[in-house]
Amino acid sequence: NGYEMLEKKQKDPAIKDVPVIIISNSGQQVDVERARGLGAKDYLIKADFDPDEVVEKVRQYLPGVPPASPVSSAPVPAPSGEPPPRAAASSKRLKVTIVEDDKLLADLLSKKLSGAGWELSHAIDGSEALKVVKQEIPDMVILDILLPGMDGFEVLKVLKSDETLKHIPVLLLSN
Repeated sequence: NGYEMLEKKQKDPAIKDVPVIIISNSGQQVDVERARGLGAKDYLIKADFDPDEVVEKVRQYLPGVPPASPVSSAPVPAPSGEPPPRAAASSKRLKVTIVEDDKLLADLLSKKLSGAGWELSHAIDGSEALKVVKQEIPDMVILDILLPGMDGFEVLKVLKSDETLKHIPVLLLSN
């Protein structure tokens, strides 16, 4: 589960500093505190957040994304103790690969992200995702966990074991 993943992540020096944003159905204070205690940078409750919030949270770690509004035009500095966000050329549109088999969710994500100025590619299953990511080399992958055939965890394992792809941040989506 998510807590076990956070516990293991904290013990692994190779991924310890990778930022994690939790999106969960549970809004119990004990769950929020436990997740933050295990290193989660933020905690969003599915019933209460707007997709724009997720875009803004991710934007904090991907500089160079066009701002959503004049208020958010300055990059948000990383909290103390975190590595600086990956550099990106400000004139370049950041590329995001969306891996989602649910057409409605894929369309929603595509609309929001393209409206935020991101260049998008899409895959509907794990095998296709690996092909698209290898071809596009995106700046970020948004990866559904429940996919036909190869699931999101298997895709993530392959991506992180590939020297040319392991640097790409991956945001996991779960029902």
